[in-house]
Amino acid sequence: MEKLMISYGNLNSMSPGDPADPSLLVEDEYISSLPVCPKGGVYIYSGKIPTGEVGKKPFVQCDIKDHFFDH
Repeated sequence: MEKLMISYGNLNSMSPGDPADPSLLVEDEYISSLPVCPKGGVYIYSGKIPTGEVGKKPFVQCDIKDHFFDH
């Protein structure tokens, strides 16, 4: 999702840190639906175009402790 959101931002003249709603990926048909946590958690999105830098807060996090987005 992070790479996809970075690509979306690049194609739409957006910069890292710009506001970004992940539902745009569905609306603009990059993906058919937003991912659903297989463990029943809720994915929380940062709401900004990611930088792609290692060690930065990820674009997607799960609300279940120690469960990471793995799609």
